[in-house]
Amino acid sequence: MFVYDERDDGPYLVKVNGESGKIVGTSTHMMHDVRNPDSILKQQLALEFMKYHISGLDVDSVCNVRVWIKHDRPDLIKVSNVMDIPEYDRSYYKKVKGNWYVNTDW
Repeated sequence: MFVYDERDDGPYLVKVNGESGKIVGTSTHMMHDVRNPDSILKQQLALEFMKYHISGLDVDSVCNVRVWIKHDRPDLIKVSNVMDIPEYDRSYYKKVKGNWYVNTDW
């Protein structure tokens, strides 16, 4: 699992065994600045995501949230402004509550 933070200095890699749920390796080799990778927090975050079977999460600079669970397109999207995400076709999503949208493949 790749874990990024607000410094945007590249991903911290956390390798988790899917069966045991335990961390089996970490790496900073893709990070630009490895002086303070905040590794404990990122490892804890990766383990929390594994509990919920979330394969990816992205929050952009305007607070749009994308969650991947089992599809190539995000499975859940929360938009900061009503469907203000130009890179996604609205026909693939239906509104579920507030500004949350779900992938229609569910």
